[in-house]
Amino acid sequence: MTPDMELALTARAENIAVVRYALGGLGEAFAVSESKLSDIRLAVTEACANVVVHAYPDGHYGPMEVIANKDEDTLTVLVRDWGRGIGPRPDSPGLGLGLSLIAALADSVQLAHGDIEHTEVRMTFSLADSQTSIPTPPGTPSRAQASGHEA
Repeated sequence: MTPDMELALTARAENIAVVRYALGGLGEAFAVSESKLSDIRLAVTEACANVVVHAYPDGHYGPMEVIANKDEDTLTVLVRDWGRGIGPRPDSPGLGLGLSLIAALADSVQLAHGDIEHTEVRMTFSLADSQTSIPTPPGTPSRAQASGHEA
């Protein structure tokens, strides 16, 4: 299955903005409401920031992938790296609230370590009731009118 969005970037802070921008385009393509898109962007941004800060040793950059798929009314976003994995770090520069924030914003979150020494954060977001309707141009018949079943 070909993903709806796939980014392969170097895990650098400036590339988080690239991810946010791409998510904006994806949200527009799928007519996701601004409030839901804001939640998606924040959760995915936090997952990417975790990769940038925690995945690779100081001074080293490694790969970061962001993959998104829409399936009916669900958007699944996967953030993957090949760094040192998720674990307690006494020298952590953050407050340790990132995964809690992601869990609060996403409908589900799964953390995984793959067979090829990678770490994944898989977030799912329900799009039901969050998609905006695309305005119909004036003079365009409704579905009922077009099918001859006008109410």
